[in-house]
Amino acid sequence: MVCGPAFGVEPDIICLAKGIASGFPLGAVAARRDLMKRWGPVSRGTAYGGNPISCAAALAVLEVIREENLLENARAQGAYMLEALRQLQAESPIVGDVRGVGLMIAVEFVRPGSKEPNPEAVRRVLQRALEDGLLLYPCGHWTQTIRLIPPLTINREQVEEGLEIFRRAVLAAGENP
Repeated sequence: MVCGPAFGVEPDIICLAKGIASGFPLGAVAARRDLMKRWGPVSRGTAYGGNPISCAAALAVLEVIREENLLENARAQGAYMLEALRQLQAESPIVGDVRGVGLMIAVEFVRPGSKEPNPEAVRRVLQRALEDGLLLYPCGHWTQTIRLIPPLTINREQVEEGLEIFRRAVLAAGENP
């Protein structure tokens, strides 16, 4: 979903799951107060809603996010990563696009001199990065993109270490097409 302050859109309804309870099964539906008042108590629900342990875990997650200022950390580290990755894009003809918000960033790989997807380069980058200790996640219709989604708690030193491994892997992949 593309919404929130980064895009100038305030959603009416948001569906949440996965990380909301730090690994415990939980889903949630959040909406504006006026919408929630219009719905009856059984009009909204999730397969993983209502578990007391999961709900306690979610409350603890929200508390940590607030106390450790993790949203601001995500903004700052994400902006730093985007800038570094755009510099890498200028250096490497196999990096076609760099995009993202906060700590969810995508690097799309292309065949040099074109916009044609380059899944072979992705495989080379993934392998080289793994050999150097960085686990990455491929995605995209043609598996031409690598997602960088570090935890909200990542610090600058860890970001720099990961970016350096990624940079070396990309440059090596570009040298050996």
